[in-house]
Amino acid sequence: LPRIFEPFFTTKPPGKGTGLGLAQVYGIVTQHNGYIKIDSQPQNGTVFTIYLPLHFSTETMLLEGELDQTEQGAGETILIVEDNESTREALLATLEMLNYRTLAAQNGREALEVLAKHQSPIAMIVSDMLMPEMSGIELVTALRQENNDIPIVILSGYLLEDDLETLRQLNVTGWLNKPPTLKQLAALLYKTLHTSTIQS
Repeated sequence: LPRIFEPFFTTKPPGKGTGLGLAQVYGIVTQHNGYIKIDSQPQNGTVFTIYLPLHFSTETMLLEGELDQTEQGAGETILIVEDNESTREALLATLEMLNYRTLAAQNGREALEVLAKHQSPIAMIVSDMLMPEMSGIELVTALRQENNDIPIVILSGYLLEDDLETLRQLNVTGWLNKPPTLKQLAALLYKTLHTSTIQS
């Protein structure tokens, strides 16, 4: 199992397989911010379960909650870290409707650059989990190693229990599954800015 996604690795005899099938599947799922769960039992077979995030849009969030019934910001600056352009734009638009100022980065490495260069205070980070170059967990780890205790909220299409435990150990403020409703997101952002450590 440890090598099943490795390109050109195959257990089939020569000429019977390229070893690229699962590697291609893994690449496609990863590009869509998805996750593959494997359940294999000797003599019984193997089950591959693919998890893909739901479509994320401002319209989807507004269907689940009215803007005038949600907690509003007071002009605080929030850094959005998300590699998917449509998701990033939806988050930026939503936070601006909630009266927050926004900054954007496409991955963890770019987020660190924004944090280093930005002059005025950034109140919070809202980050995706799976991103190229530097993931959400890698971003949080880097910040905590620098003794940066900025509040961080993680948004993810699918979180494993191991991931949640890692987030707790890194003192991540909260997390939500994608796509959150407007009410869920607004409430978590408001609580994050007014309390020290919470969970979703």
